[in-house]
Amino acid sequence: MKDNKTARLEMRIRLGDKEKITKAAKRSGVSVAEYVVGCCKKHPPKEKPPDEFWNLLGELYTVFDELSPESREKLAQLILRLQEAV
Repeated sequence: MKDNKTARLEMRIRLGDKEKITKAAKRSGVSVAEYVVGCCKKHPPKEKPPDEFWNLLGELYTVFDELSPESREKLAQLILRLQEAV
């Protein structure tokens, strides 16, 4: 599929703002250009959870396997709420 991007945008911003945008784009897993365009379209990319989140989630599922069916259901609902929150 051919990339149909033909326009270039250049702007001057404060160094601190550039660093914030760059970090936000990295946390979202997209390029700075994709991040800025997404923000302009009122659809900023959602940040990806840090690796520690996934490690802890794995530990929760290990505990999940050891619980009674009633406790599993309760924990499953909490895990879903946690995933939706990030």
